[in-house]
Amino acid sequence: MVTLLLLVGCGSEQPQEPASPQPGDPWPLSPPPDDPMAWIAEQRDPATATASTTGSVDDDALTVGIGGAGTGTQYTAAGAGISFEATDLADDRLSAENPDLVRILKQLDQPTLRFGGNSVDRRLFFTDSQETAPQDWPLRSGERITTVTPEDLARLAELAQATDAHVILSVNLADGDPERAASMVGHAHTALGDRLVGVMIGNEPNGYALGEDNPLSIKDADWDTDQFRSQWRSYVQAIRAEVPETTIVGPGAYDAEWWRTVTEAGVRDTVLAVHQYPLSECGDPDDTGFQSGSEPTIENTVSQQTRDRVDTLLGRAVELADRAQMDTWVTETSASSCSGSNELTETLAAGLYTADYVLRAQLLGVDRVDFHSSLLPCKGGPPMSVICASGTVQNPGDALVPRTNGLALAVVGSLPTGEFRNTTVTPADGGESGPGAQARDVVTYAIAHDDGSTSVILVDFRDPEQAQAQAVTLNLPHGVAGARQTTFGGSDLRDNYPETTLFDGHPSAESPTTEDADGVALDVRGAITAVPDGAPSVDGYGLPLMPPDIQSEVSGVAEGDSVIHTTIEPGSVSVISTRPI
Repeated sequence: MVTLLLLVGCGSEQPQEPASPQPGDPWPLSPPPDDPMAWIAEQRDPATATASTTGSVDDDALTVGIGGAGTGTQYTAAGAGISFEATDLADDRLSAENPDLVRILKQLDQPTLRFGGNSVDRRLFFTDSQETAPQDWPLRSGERITTVTPEDLARLAELAQATDAHVILSVNLADGDPERAASMVGHAHTALGDRLVGVMIGNEPNGYALGEDNPLSIKDADWDTDQFRSQWRSYVQAIRAEVPETTIVGPGAYDAEWWRTVTEAGVRDTVLAVHQYPLSECGDPDDTGFQSGSEPTIENTVSQQTRDRVDTLLGRAVELADRAQMDTWVTETSASSCSGSNELTETLAAGLYTADYVLRAQLLGVDRVDFHSSLLPCKGGPPMSVICASGTVQNPGDALVPRTNGLALAVVGSLPTGEFRNTTVTPADGGESGPGAQARDVVTYAIAHDDGSTSVILVDFRDPEQAQAQAVTLNLPHGVAGARQTTFGGSDLRDNYPETTLFDGHPSAESPTTEDADGVALDVRGAITAVPDGAPSVDGYGLPLMPPDIQSEVSGVAEGDSVIHTTIEPGSVSVISTRPI
């Protein structure tokens, strides 16, 4: 009997091998396996990353020089984020219990989540006492008022904690109730603590009075900057009486005259908030005054002229804010916004634009950038959104996936904090060298990190259908131990990442809707399944992105080398991460 007991006891103490993640499980964020990302990399086909290359390379090398001195501006990990409608606060899917949303946000590394949009002044009602929503607000056909409560803010706080996110919260300015706004901020501060980095008072006040025939108008024709400034100050006073240390962010406008209402207000602890949609010429091309350079086309999305306009608007904003000793945040942006956006914004071209915009804005001195998005379905929701859901507009599902611009945002959003370095580009034809961020075809950035490593980012705006791969020589200011490379790209600027194939039931000729019975799209199966050849991807796959230590090694780099030779594809964003000696 004793022997039997001893045998049973020994057997019960034998360690059991942890079960490997199953295909339908959300891809692992923590052990087991011991190293989840390395495990996923092992399941992927190593040949996939190079399978979609053209095979034809222009041997005349593009030369990129990286300076040893900084530009005076920083790239911050918290600088890349997502803007949602304020009414999304009441959506139960905005939760730490949603595995897809958690995985998408964690890929951005300390994302900034902003809640605002047109809904905040038109359809958002906050209450902490179970009040009935007003019945006399001017709603468009089919709209309804969304009630947000302290419980919703507590749920948001759990999501922010789970994803190491910061939050910018918007309050309703149009309803003229500063005490209610202050109550909302008080509850948000209690729930979020230091993760609440700013409060916006209203959204795009320069768009409140657009004429009687415009359904977005919520103010009379006499609404102007003076009325806004007076009402805004009363909100600041009420909010700071509730939470004295609140950082005020505003005005969230796309007009310099309205920016000055904040930069010249003399209010302490204030941030200038700017909005920009550079390709929003939505009118008839035959109309007088039609601005063809701002029309949402593929050509304009990748053009140097569009990047120049970004530089001009953001440069002006940063200059105004610097004079007032304020930071500048872009709290809402996308490539285009025409009737809620258009299909241009989910293309590879828009992905290139997205990655470049985050880097360009921060190089200019912007501290945070939020791309406007939605929790609506992939089919029927706004194409500009960097994420989208399964289901229908009437019945959205729990499963969420990244779009093409969401993949591009993850690539740059996962870069570590560091200081920008000056870069120069010398064309392959031996033409005149120039600043890397102002180059015509291949735009370059370099970020030096505290550990001695450097990230070099090359955004190749050339058309993959017309150009071939390009040899690149990187001249670094010091020797390195080695380098690895990851690439977002595809074979057609008009193509999009096939995000809906991640759902259990994806669109077909028979059924254009999407379904996902278990509410999880970012599962192991999707993580290890290659994207169809030529479609936008990151090294042939979607999420998760692989960390630099398991990305593809750049061949031919010996310890101590300060020159790196590599290749980039047209229509791509390539990140070369060096290792310090």
